[in-house]
Amino acid sequence: MASSSNNNWIDTSVLPADILSLRDDGFFEVVERLVGKTVVDLIRIQAIDNVRVFMLVPDILQVLHLQSSELDPIKKRVTFLLYNQNFVVKCGIKTSIKYLRDLFEAKLNEYHNNEQDNDIDNEDNISISSDNNVPIGQKRSASLLSSGKTTTTKRRRQ
Repeated sequence: MASSSNNNWIDTSVLPADILSLRDDGFFEVVERLVGKTVVDLIRIQAIDNVRVFMLVPDILQVLHLQSSELDPIKKRVTFLLYNQNFVVKCGIKTSIKYLRDLFEAKLNEYHNNEQDNDIDNEDNISISSDNNVPIGQKRSASLLSSGKTTTTKRRRQ
């Protein structure tokens, strides 16, 4: 298959910002714009109607091994039927599916990286508080002052 150097072709800006939440027709419209109607028909017949389902199906082409009259029209479009009744999937179809998988994987990685960045930013801004909405550090100081107690800490020599 394609080498990792082909990842230079992966540009997630070709995807709409909401691709991870698109389902059904919205998802299929994006896929058709990127790789064509034939691939849409291949995934639609398998009820693969969003990015997450697409990514969880290990082999989109496995369905072509089934003997079913429902699959015959799509098989004729995505494969070459050999004289010995075996078939070979057209390389453009294989490449289109790999491209989609790589593109969606890159988008999911971006999403997860953004989520992690947001989590780190949120951790920096978290203020732990207890009852009365007073931050714990301030509450401890306030209670020590009100009780008249003082605390001392010894510093270690370095």
